[in-house]
This record gives sequence, C-alpha cells and structure tokens, in this order.
Amino acid sequence: MDDILNHVQQIFERNYGEATYRPAFAPLTALGVVFGRGLEFTWDQRFTLYRKISRELISLEPRFWGKPMLYTNSSEVMRQIAATAPWGKPQCPRQPPKRRHTRFREYELYTDRLVSCPGGYWGKNLLTSNGAEWKKHRKIVQPAFNNQTYEMVWKETTRFFNEMIVMDNWPPIPEESKQFERAQTFTQRVALCVILSCGFGIPLSWSDKTNAGDDGFGLDEGIKFQGENATLMGHAPSWLFRLPFKKCPYLIDKFQYIRRGIEAMRSWFRTSIANKKAEIANVLAETDGDQDDALLKRDVFSRIVLASQTDSALHLNDSEITGNTWVLFFAGHDTTAKVLAAAFCLLAAHKAEQAVVVEEIRNVLRGTAEESLGFEQYGLLIKTRSVFVEALRMYPAGNILLRETNEDTTLQVPCGTNDEGKAVEETVPIPKGTLIMGDMIGMQYNPRSFPQPECFRPSRWYNAATDEAYTAFSGGPRACVGRRFALVEGVCFLANVLRHYEVKPLLRNGETTESWKERVLQRTEMKMTLGIAESPLVFTRRL
Repeated sequence: MDDILNHVQQIFERNYGEATYRPAFAPLTALGVVFGRGLEFTWDQRFTLYRKISRELISLEPRFWGKPMLYTNSSEVMRQIAATAPWGKPQCPRQPPKRRHTRFREYELYTDRLVSCPGGYWGKNLLTSNGAEWKKHRKIVQPAFNNQTYEMVWKETTRFFNEMIVMDNWPPIPEESKQFERAQTFTQRVALCVILSCGFGIPLSWSDKTNAGDDGFGLDEGIKFQGENATLMGHAPSWLFRLPFKKCPYLIDKFQYIRRGIEAMRSWFRTSIANKKAEIANVLAETDGDQDDALLKRDVFSRIVLASQTDSALHLNDSEITGNTWVLFFAGHDTTAKVLAAAFCLLAAHKAEQAVVVEEIRNVLRGTAEESLGFEQYGLLIKTRSVFVEALRMYPAGNILLRETNEDTTLQVPCGTNDEGKAVEETVPIPKGTLIMGDMIGMQYNPRSFPQPECFRPSRWYNAATDEAYTAFSGGPRACVGRRFALVEGVCFLANVLRHYEVKPLLRNGETTESWKERVLQRTEMKMTLGIAESPLVFTRRL
C-alpha cells in the first residue's frame, strides 16, 4: 500500500509541484469526514486557501489516505471542467469490492463514493450520470422547466405564504412580532410545499401532514435525516443497522433511526411512483395512448415516471426513476430553504439593504392594478432577486463540482491580473485520470471576481443580464436545471414576507447586533449542502 501511495504522490508532484495543502485524510473520503473537517474545510479556509500562490489552481495531497487532487476557485476554470468531454463526473461503485485482494484504486473509489456522488445512493440520476446517459436524463427533465411551471411556482408560493401567516399565527396587527429560533422551520416548509405541488403535482395546503410512511416519519424529516447520515448510509453495509449494540444505547438509537428513515423514504418513493404510474396508465387507456400535453400532467415527476412507460431511447428503469425522484425532492427543497434562511439573516443584519428591497417592492406594487404581486412582476423585482442571489453567493448550498478527465488535456488557469485588471492565464497540462474539485465556496469568495467577498452587497447583481451570470448555480451545459424554479420561488417568498414584515435579529440577553452577526453569520453547517446553522429572527408587522 505504501509503495502505491508513494508512486501516486511522485506522479502528482512531478506534474504540479509540491502540494499546496496536505491534510491527514482526503476531505472527500469517509475518513476525512469523520476525523477531519470534510467538505467544511473549504468554508473554514475560504479567505486563505488560495492566497499562498498566484495561480487559481492548487494541489491537495493527503498525508495518509486518499488520492491527490486539484482544487480551483476560478470561474473560468470551472466553466472548462463543467463542459462535457474530456471531463466527466467520477463514476463511483455502488457496492464495495468483493474480492479479498483488490486494486487500491478500486477500493479508494469506493471509499470516496458517497461524498462525491451522494445522490447515487437511490439510483442513477441527472446529477450522477455522464455522457449519453446524462443527456437522456436531461432531455426527460428539462422540458418541465418552462414559463408555465414558473407561473405556477409563483402562484403556489403566494398561496402558501398567505396560508402560513394565518395558520401559524403570524401577527396581523402592525408592530406586533413573531420570533423564530430557526427561520428554517418555515423556509423548509414552504420549499417542501412548493416542490410537492409544482414538482410532483401533489395538491396540499400549508397545514396538511406530509408523512413519508405509516409511522409518521415526515418528508421534512427525510431531508434532515439524509443530510445528517449521508456518510453512514453510503459507506456502512445495511446489516450494520440491525446489529444489537446492547452496551451502546446511542448506537442503537442512531442505527434504528437510520433504518427507519431509509425504509420510510424508500416507501414514499415506491408509493409515489406507483400512484403516478397508475394515474398515467388510466389517462393513456382512456385516450388510446395519446400523450398530448393537454391530457397528461407535465410536472417534472410526471415526466420522469412517464419515461418508464416508453420503449424509446428515453426509457428509465425503476432505479433511475427513484434516483431522479430523490434529486427532484432533495434539490428542489433543501437548497431553496437554506438560501431563504440566509437571506433573511443577512437582511436582518443590514437594515439599509432591507430598506432598499422594501422600497422596490412598494414601487412595483404602485404600478399594479391588483393589491398582490403576480408572476408578471418577477422581472421588475431586480433588487429582491439580487438579495436571493447574493445570499446564495455567500452561502452556496451546492458547494462542490467534482470532475475527472478521461484523457490528457490542458486547462487555461488565471494566474494574476495585468495592468488593465484582466486575468492573465497560463496553460496547465492535466493528465488523464486527474480529479479536480470546482470549489464553489472558493469561487464565490474569489476577490478577483467579487471584490470584498465577505461583504453582503446585492448590488453586485443589479446589472446581471441573464440567469447565466448567477455563478453559484454552476455553469456550462450542466448548470442547475432548476435555477429559474428556485429564483422565482425565492423572489416571490421574499417579496411577500418583506412587504408585510420587518425582519430583525433575535438577540440574547445582553447581546449586541454585532455579537449576533458573529454568532449567526459566521457559523454554518454542512449536511450534504451548506447553510447557516442557526437563524434566530424576529418578524414585526409593518405599518
């Protein structure tokens, strides 16, 4: 083993020189998660990791375990590796090697597979696939993201907001307040309701129970469960969760909870897919197989399940349906909820920015015949949208973009700026098999792209011409397919809340606003995605 590790190290150092960063264990491995900071190390070192050298590409070489790899905080490099060939997502095996003596590379890939490919646990999907397979998944899902869907997202988000303030007793009288220790309690709920309604075509109200199974395990709990236990779910054999750890009550409770969560989510996926198949079959039977858009629902989930009913090149098997259902559920819920919570915290900490947004909302309302904001006003809420995007920049929920080259290639890498302030690039050779991490946190805190990146400055985005400018959604052909879905939902919810309520920090006894900022804005949690750990806020009804 040592000889293999030394050989890998020698090749890596010959290509890239002495490693810039040398942790004990590779952050993407289970050992790196358990005994190190895991993926959180890029947040911890967002201001220092790339300062040691001028080139926006660094080398990471673990001392004891894991394969050396490259990290970049350059948007230019990110666009190159986000393209298709010769770059692709590393394909990680779903089961550990069965042979007693196996190749080091094969076993190492298995140990890395969860952190780099978390969605693969439930089945192949849009996030984990490559090449022609990825194109198939994209062709199935992409058409569901259109203006008709976005208008529905706006209407449903508005409806859920109106139901929320009534059913959860938000104050209707001016200057009365409602306190939250964690704003995520309602941002997660609204994101869940919107994705179930608009993504899955499931009608529901704010107060409806959303259970995954018969034992009361909630769908919102399913998101929390997956994030907290991703490492164990991906690396531990299923029989481990059934062992009787009599002398360790904590492990008993932990493993029983994981088993219960897996069974509940699998049951919900299975039931939802079966119900949708039956619904589609009934429509096709009544219409002699006519798949006209007017007859069949065209939400994302319906398109995914409908793909199992065809024998064409766009056919999905049961595992692929489950995998894509997980992506739709998780990505359509968790990320938006976390960005909304961060946006409210940032606005509470920056009263002037909140005032700018409120003024914009009121100005837009003056130009409407109705008393409510409609989807047609989305394009006018530039400053409100910029708050959402800036919150996503500062706390990028999807914080990694892992790629592997399948042939020798080169990258054009920024290595400083010229007298005009433009990036100067150098050509860096990249051998076949090299792993490179697009560090989304590092990219959003790159001072060349974002001067004073630590500052909350929504005005950075006022002149963004298209959604492509929002780099935290990734870029290239594999940019987030639900980008506009999230933007419409986020802008609508922010506008409705801020129109009626002023958001302020919820201070502890004797705490100042500056102390609150230090406690809240600097503390994050990484549970598959990045987000603010706590969001203690007060919402006061406006006059």
